[in-house]
Amino acid sequence: MRKLLIILFLLFTAKSGFTQNKGMDSLLARLPIINGKLIYQDSINIPGQNVSKLDSMVKRWFYNNFQYRCFLPQKGKDTLHNLLGQGIMEFSDFNRHQIVKYHYYLVMTIQINCRDNSYSYKISDMGLVLKNKFLNSAVMRPATPEYIIDLYKHKKHYWWTTGFTSNGLKDYLANMNRLALNTVASLKKAMANQ
Repeated sequence: MRKLLIILFLLFTAKSGFTQNKGMDSLLARLPIINGKLIYQDSINIPGQNVSKLDSMVKRWFYNNFQYRCFLPQKGKDTLHNLLGQGIMEFSDFNRHQIVKYHYYLVMTIQINCRDNSYSYKISDMGLVLKNKFLNSAVMRPATPEYIIDLYKHKKHYWWTTGFTSNGLKDYLANMNRLALNTVASLKKAMANQ
């Protein structure tokens, strides 16, 4: 009887581990990963709009969408109607497996190029920073989506080496993805509401 209970426990544990990995695998399959980096990009046509109007709409959206933001220096000759900046969003750790709720800044680089009748966007270089400076140096948390993906793909026993379960890693990645998709949706909505 004791052996049967041990075998059943091991089978249940293996099945739940497989289910967790399946959820992470399906999330990874939906993410826009280009050359190992998580990058959200697209070109959108808006017929009948000139570059100056699109540029002013983009800048208004950037100011209204991010509580904290900064512009980055641009190189090249055609930078007049292009936006390159970092948007910073606040969010809390929605990880259902943690006792402590952490508060973060999610930083993302945003590049938007405006042309007559169209614009293109690229959101990349996402990273997490804990809001509390002490906790930021004392608590290990995944900093970038690429780190999370690498940790999941290449370390079989990440729980023992980092303290993260596959569900915990999936939650961090899903939250970053959700915020990036919300940013894209708000940009598209702002540009559609001329």
